[in-house]
Amino acid sequence: MALDPTPVFDDVLARVQSVIGATKVYVAEVPEDKDIPVVNALPVPFVSIYFGGPVRSSRDRHITTSRNDTTVLFFTVQAYAPRADIARTIKGRIIEGLTGYRPVDGGEMILAGGNTCTRASNEVRPTQFLEEVQFTCRSNLSWNEL
Repeated sequence: MALDPTPVFDDVLARVQSVIGATKVYVAEVPEDKDIPVVNALPVPFVSIYFGGPVRSSRDRHITTSRNDTTVLFFTVQAYAPRADIARTIKGRIIEGLTGYRPVDGGEMILAGGNTCTRASNEVRPTQFLEEVQFTCRSNLSWNEL
């Protein structure tokens, strides 16, 4: 199995897109040449996903080479919506669809948690709310080579 995490990232991206349906998914940022659609002066919900890793696992060392060590991949998924309840609904679908999911060339996705509360501006009436959730999964699992 290769060390390149791209197949895992691509599979997770496809899974997020299938879980949330018509909601647009971006990797890391909305591209500069794309505008966020607006309906009735409010932004249409969208999701942004961030990929991190690989980081060498602290608990697994391969006997022959470090290339076969298990690595950990990190995923942060953010749901943006014009109302808090819509952002929470999208977040719930993502949690339901990714927890326990096993991407190609990866281990089961684990809900990482953290400080993931609803965020919005307290200075002006918010027009966009943010919900965030983090996951991890193992990659380069040597037993997949058998």
